[in-house]
Amino acid sequence: MGGSIWPVQRTAPATLFNVSQTLSKRPSRAGPCRQRQSALLTSCADLSAGFLETVATMALKTRLKAYQQVETSMNCTAWGLLQGAVEGVQIRGQGWTSPLGLSARILEVTLGSARLDMGVLLRQQDIMLQNTPQGAARIVFNSTDFGNLLVHPLVKQLASRAIQGSGFLFDKYSVCICPDQGTSGAVEFSGVWTGDGHMYHLLLSPQGQRAHVSTRLADNGAASYAFFALDSVDVS
Repeated sequence: MGGSIWPVQRTAPATLFNVSQTLSKRPSRAGPCRQRQSALLTSCADLSAGFLETVATMALKTRLKAYQQVETSMNCTAWGLLQGAVEGVQIRGQGWTSPLGLSARILEVTLGSARLDMGVLLRQQDIMLQNTPQGAARIVFNSTDFGNLLVHPLVKQLASRAIQGSGFLFDKYSVCICPDQGTSGAVEFSGVWTGDGHMYHLLLSPQGQRAHVSTRLADNGAASYAFFALDSVDVS
């Protein structure tokens, strides 16, 4: 995500200015003033997180072709926000579909510290990251989602010369998720190898952090030497 830009339809520079202006008015006396200062900073911190959450959620929605739910949670302080620092980001979505047709039932992303370009945020109404945050993601597919993944332009490009220099044309409608297959379930799907023009059935089974792929010809069930390179796939 380093250097990525999320377009935003609108922002609230006046709100951010008020936060900055309020923070500059520090109480000079102790006692009750310190209590008021603490409450003020807490309120401003909530406003900062809410401001970014609204902007990020709007940005994601404008990028998606369809969605059922989009939620964004930001962990930041008012002081950190003025410097463009965000301590953590959590994104959760349901029923997402991208403009290129990639879809997912559930998408959960957790990112660590990130740094925003506040100048770009205020001048161009965009969110630009100045670093590459580290994190983790969980994606839940149904059979339709997995089929959409197989025909996504990036996957099609990788598959165009994936097997002995010849391409493999996946059939997105052939996907079947089999939860009772083996010990951890499996995914079945089919496609045509352009190297010989035959259709093959593939069975993808999880094995720890890797996935084993077995293949057979659709017409006679014989294993094909062409798919030895697909014996395992790293999914870590």
